[in-house]
Amino acid sequence: MSRSPNPAEFDKASAVAKQLSSGSEDIGIIAEDFLEQYGDALLQDLTAANSFFTAENVASTLKDNAKWHARVAAYDTPEEDNLPQAIQDALLSDLSKVMEYEPAMLGQHPDSGNHFTTVELFNKDHQVIRTGKRWAQAKGTGTPQEIVDQVIEAYSAERLAKGKDPNVDPEVREASAKMMEKKRLAILIGPPGAGKTTLIRLIGDALKQDGHSMLVTTQSGMLSQKLEQETGHNSLPLSEVIEQMKKVRNIEDAPDLGLRQGGTLVIDEAAMLGTREMYEVMQLANKHKLSLRLIGDPKQIAAASPGAPMEKLLEHIEPAVIYRVLRQKNEVDKQATLNMHGGDAEAALKSYSVRGRLKFLENAGDVTTKVAKDYAKWRSKQDHDGKSAAILVLDMDSAEAINAKARENLKQSGYLPPGIEIETAYGPKEFSTNDRVIFRERIDLRADGLNSRIHKGSVATITALNPGFMTVTLDGTEQSMVIPIQKKMRMTHAHAIELTQPDPAESPQGSTLTRGFLAVTRPWSAPEAIVGISRHKKKLTVYVDKKVYPDLQSLAADAEKRPERLTTLDVADRKPDQPKPPGQSPAPG
Repeated sequence: MSRSPNPAEFDKASAVAKQLSSGSEDIGIIAEDFLEQYGDALLQDLTAANSFFTAENVASTLKDNAKWHARVAAYDTPEEDNLPQAIQDALLSDLSKVMEYEPAMLGQHPDSGNHFTTVELFNKDHQVIRTGKRWAQAKGTGTPQEIVDQVIEAYSAERLAKGKDPNVDPEVREASAKMMEKKRLAILIGPPGAGKTTLIRLIGDALKQDGHSMLVTTQSGMLSQKLEQETGHNSLPLSEVIEQMKKVRNIEDAPDLGLRQGGTLVIDEAAMLGTREMYEVMQLANKHKLSLRLIGDPKQIAAASPGAPMEKLLEHIEPAVIYRVLRQKNEVDKQATLNMHGGDAEAALKSYSVRGRLKFLENAGDVTTKVAKDYAKWRSKQDHDGKSAAILVLDMDSAEAINAKARENLKQSGYLPPGIEIETAYGPKEFSTNDRVIFRERIDLRADGLNSRIHKGSVATITALNPGFMTVTLDGTEQSMVIPIQKKMRMTHAHAIELTQPDPAESPQGSTLTRGFLAVTRPWSAPEAIVGISRHKKKLTVYVDKKVYPDLQSLAADAEKRPERLTTLDVADRKPDQPKPPGQSPAPG
């Protein structure tokens, strides 16, 4: 991400401008100086969410984005010289940094103008695929079939001893064996709730029994803590894994990772990685001689950054597949998940409608009132203490409104006692014992000589609270942590949580709830519908704003639409309007 401008930058920019007199030739030199300092950062911002951008995107970024407007203004050039236009012209004509495509090559209307991508992103898209194809055939870490059979039998015996069904689904058995073949890279796909977490445990058990090291990672802090609890294997958020791997020459020098050279990195919800993240993971895996296991579902919510590397790798690599839904306890709910995942949203939603679990309300305010009331009623019941539930929403405004209403109802019922006001990074907010919270930053703790941390994106319940400290129990664990209360803590309520988070570390994708509530107050898409309908084990109710979707048919129509996600690979076989620039970045391995 681009850093914010500082006074030293302004001084240098002003000095450059003062050395040059006004005029068309001079303004071009100033534009070149600007791009020498900021060109790469500007291109990163222009492709932060999408692979392609237009000249209009450049112009609006330089004019309307406060950071970039300040950087341009620091050069203090006469308005008639039009420095932003000179920067735009110089940037888009630099063949070493930018590639240009005519609208037809991207399936756009001819009047939409040419589109651009960066050479950096183009190279990384292609290198990820080349490396992935090679690693899928290369020898890597794996285990013999007899080891896989042994850990499955041990897992079955453990479940039997706990009074649970000891049978391991045949698909999971077959997929476990395929994922343990001695390959540098293997991929597993399956719908939500199909047993991917169980398979991660079996993979880890097999690798460790055979003397190998392994680490489980995912972008979501919420999911990471769940994976560690449910698999029994060390799990850290991907951002922390990358941070530690970059710091060390030898992987053994990062003891928190528990990896050795030749170990295996297992990435859950790998479809949420964009091209840049996947490229960096491959670079670091190559540096430390690691094998990769990618696990996920390309039909669910994708990366917030450009590219679709896992989806594109699946065009070249045969994955292991599991397809039976195991999470939901109700067979009708299982079938609804499969219907939604398979593109028959109408059938999925009808199954909820006929059971009275699809409710259309007059407006967003009525949705807020009803879902908050139903959630508070469920949460306040004593026999639900300690069980997981959340209201899943589609945007931040809905989350804030529903969190406020849910807390109001929980206070009226006596479930939330009087709280204290904490000055958070989002303004003053009241928190009480029993409140649900999400931490939007990593918190490092030290107590009794031991180091521990709360990962960014972790969700917890407050169990004790005073003006100086709070005690929380993290979801999926029985671990209590005492946290000093500080000003500007990045912490918010988590009775309602956004499905699509701008930061994947805070995503609820992959999480499991005992009871789910889903509020639809803006248009949605297939990935959001698939995730929203599949988080619960026992029961889900869907609440819909009739001003957005007046009936089931309109709700289902959008739930079957997948957002277009165009990458440079989609236009790779078409010759760009300008010649490909020379030079390629090194492949990950």
